[in-house]
Amino acid sequence: MAASDDLRQRRRGTAAADSPGRGGTAGGTVGGTAGGTAGGTLGVQASRRKVSLAVTSLAASLILAGWLGIQIGQLSELETRGPGVRDLEDLRAQIESLHAVIRDQQKQVTALESVGDSIVAGDADTGRRGGPGIPEEGDDQERKGVKGEEEEEGQHPATARNGQRPGTASDLGQEAWRVARELHKQLTAIKTDMRRITGLQEEVSGLRQGLSSLVERADELDAETARRLGAAIAANVESLAELRLAGERAERRSDSLAAEVLELRASQGEAAERLGVLAAGRAALLRAAAGASGAALRLEALRADAAAAERFADELAGRVGVLAGHVGVLEGHVGVLEGHATRADDLAGEVTRRVGGAWRGHPGQD
Repeated sequence: MAASDDLRQRRRGTAAADSPGRGGTAGGTVGGTAGGTAGGTLGVQASRRKVSLAVTSLAASLILAGWLGIQIGQLSELETRGPGVRDLEDLRAQIESLHAVIRDQQKQVTALESVGDSIVAGDADTGRRGGPGIPEEGDDQERKGVKGEEEEEGQHPATARNGQRPGTASDLGQEAWRVARELHKQLTAIKTDMRRITGLQEEVSGLRQGLSSLVERADELDAETARRLGAAIAANVESLAELRLAGERAERRSDSLAAEVLELRASQGEAAERLGVLAAGRAALLRAAAGASGAALRLEALRADAAAAERFADELAGRVGVLAGHVGVLEGHVGVLEGHATRADDLAGEVTRRVGGAWRGHPGQD
């Protein structure tokens, strides 16, 4: 739709640029050609038929141009989406249909140009017979003639104010000139559109190249995807084989664990029996331990008593040693006393003897 609006703006600009000068030229030409009524009427009727055909073709061309703008907008949207487009065959079909529409547009424009050339040729013949002709852009003499006619028309304003109407041939010639001028403007706009379409064809070529690169990229991605998929499948097959082996190992391990569980259950029964025996032995040991603890206490008391007896024996031994020392001293004293006693006995015997001898020497003292 943006392309259609652009085309309409270009046509309006072309019409606005062409209308002032050509309107004056048409007025001057019609005002200066009053003769040749029969030839002008036949030329105008032929021009009308050709112009109606040209207008019909032009309408079809405009419709096709609008559709072309819509397709270009869709292509721009597809180009904007880029790699996100998945259906490349649909895009290729749209591009082919767009090229077909462009070719039809070129054919219709060529037909319009031929019709316009024939109209220009017919109007030129009419002009040679005294009817209106189509002025060509860039002709200085005709521009000067148009200016002179405009000045002449300005010098006679009373005729226009009085509402005087030209003859029938002049009306038909003026209408034919107006239609030819409009057709010329439309052809100019169509040429501009054709240049635009040529640029669009270049853009379409670029889009086709981009599409080719996208197709190549898609093929590469397909090949890469297939390769990765094959590698993933191979890896999955290897993983499945490893999982099967692991499952078999786990199954064998579970069987061995079940056998071990049975053995452990049997061992648990034996251990329970042994535990009962050990519990009875433990009770006996606890009782023996209780008795042993009492014996240990008594043994500790005996050990304490033995230590006290040893200390008392040591003390007695010390005291005996002291007493032995005292006894030795006493024995020394006793020896001395015995010596003294012996001497005393000797003295006593001596005294006794002496007394006895003396007594016997004095018998009358009895």
